[in-house]
Amino acid sequence: MKAFMLICLFGIVALTTCFPTDKDEELIKKCVLQEKVTKEQFISSLKSRVISPDRNVKCAVQCFMSQSDLFKKRVEQFKKMGRSETCSSIEDADKCEQGFKQLMCFMKI
Repeated sequence: MKAFMLICLFGIVALTTCFPTDKDEELIKKCVLQEKVTKEQFISSLKSRVISPDRNVKCAVQCFMSQSDLFKKRVEQFKKMGRSETCSSIEDADKCEQGFKQLMCFMKI
């Protein structure tokens, strides 16, 4: 729960109200385990608003972004405000790099 609240506080997946679900917590655990990073590395990158250049951290963030319903809802909110087209259109053959670049873009909004 603490990890997810940090993510919410820094606006990465913030909604008008931001409540972590068990699914979100499990997704974080799954992504950090899958990408062989610590939860602390994952949270530290998000908290500092500077994603580690470490490929595994980028992949863990991409894993979370691509599967998080809360993040997808936030992107939809940005789209309705006309503020996400630039970020959503970023593409890269490397999905970890693509997720990293999109997140950096969203963090600037």
